[in-house]
Formats: sequence, C-alpha cells, structure tokens
Amino acid sequence: MPSDDALSELDPIRAIAAEGDAWILPTVPTAHGGVYGAHQLFQQVLVAELATPGKRVLSLQTAFSSGGAGGQPMRAEVERLSEGRSFAFLRLRFTQGELVISETLVMTAADEPDFIRVELPPAAPLPVEDWADDRPLMFPGRNAVPEGAGLDRVERLLELPAAEADQGLARALIAMASEPPLMGALLAALPRLSPSTTGTGTTNVLTQSLAFLEPLPLGEGVVMRVDRRWAGGSRVHGTGEVLARDGRLLATFGTTGVMRPPRGA
Repeated sequence: MPSDDALSELDPIRAIAAEGDAWILPTVPTAHGGVYGAHQLFQQVLVAELATPGKRVLSLQTAFSSGGAGGQPMRAEVERLSEGRSFAFLRLRFTQGELVISETLVMTAADEPDFIRVELPPAAPLPVEDWADDRPLMFPGRNAVPEGAGLDRVERLLELPAAEADQGLARALIAMASEPPLMGALLAALPRLSPSTTGTGTTNVLTQSLAFLEPLPLGEGVVMRVDRRWAGGSRVHGTGEVLARDGRLLATFGTTGVMRPPRGA
C-alpha cells in the first residue's frame, strides 16, 4: 500500500507559480524529449481551479498541438470566455516561447443541490478485492488490475488516501491517469514486430476530453475502465469511465490519438 509520501512524486509538476494573469508550470525531462500530455492534464485541472476560486472543473477538452521540450518550463495563459455565479468558461494555452504545446477549453462550476438524479444503468458493486497490484501508470498511489484482463477493455483500481481530502488534486490525478491506458492497450494488442523493423513508430495522444461528475473517493479507491472503440488509418479512439467501488459513475473521458508503425513493419 502506498504511503502519504506518494504525493511527493508530484512535486516536480505541482509547483505552479503565478506570474501576473498567467502561471509558470514546471516540466520534467522525458525519454522522447517532449512534455508528457498526462502531466499537462494534471496541471490544466489545477490552473483552471486556481483561476476560478469557488468552482471546480466539470469538463475539459484538450488538443495537444506540439510536443514541446521536456525539462523546460511552460507558460499557462488563461482567457476568460464567460464567467458567472454558477459557471465559468476558460481557454487555457500552454506555451514555450512562441510554440503552443496544448490548448484546452474548460468549464468550471459551483456545485448546486440536486434537482433530478438519474444514473443508467443502475450502479452495481465492483468485485475488486482480488485484483493484483501492478506497476504504476501515471498515478502515484496503488494500481491494481484484475487477473486475465482482456485487451478490448482495460480496468485499473486507483487508490491514494492522501489525495481524497483535496478534491482538486484528486481530479488532477484522475485526469493524468486517464491519458496513457488507451495507447498501452493498443500496443499490447499488436503482434510481435519483425526483427527487420527499425525505429519506434509514432504513438501520441492528440486530444483528450474529461467530465467530472461526482467527488472521487480515492481513499477506498476508484476503478478506471477504458474501452478500445476504434483504430484505423493510423488513428485510434477509445472511451473510458471512472467508477466508485459501489459502481456509481464518477467521471467519463475520451482519447483520440495517432499510431503509426516503425519503418519496415
């Protein structure tokens, strides 16, 4: 089980500094040289909620337009499209110099009492007690997976009690964890490549969308479920959801990316 010290793993990307109406964001060096898209999603949630006190991220749609340079700081510019008592609509632009790394449309909202509550299909408890611990995947707490998981659906239990009290941090963590699973599932489904192939090919997330519906009980754990929906023409698409252990829907997300083979494949 991870200790509260797991949150310290976030320090390299969590130290966001205000600079006038903008924010300066740290990045980490990466093997591919660019800025991790998953880290940007984490920071987009934090910046949007810093920019709209008293509101939380309800939805965001991100386009990753350039890879950028990992290890070099980014600048986050916030354009307020509309803002009222209940909702705010923002455009976030992450840049390095003149290069736009990503652009995001965000809606933040102040929570209100239920007028109507509907969830279809009805929630059913998820049997996660026997899931086995797995290597972390862009989430600093416990990661567990079911035995014999299929390739068309990826399921992962994410648990980090230290983050539950800070729901803004919890949303940022789930945004970060939502980006890698689709590409990982598709890569696992590929046949073994011939030894004559060269290079690593291209595997990138191009757009990511999320909607946060309910508080995230990371103390007891949430289940992230990702379905491979389509692949063709070197493009891929998948959808996902985040569920409480009792089956309640907490968040949804979608991923669209590019996947090209190595030369000679």
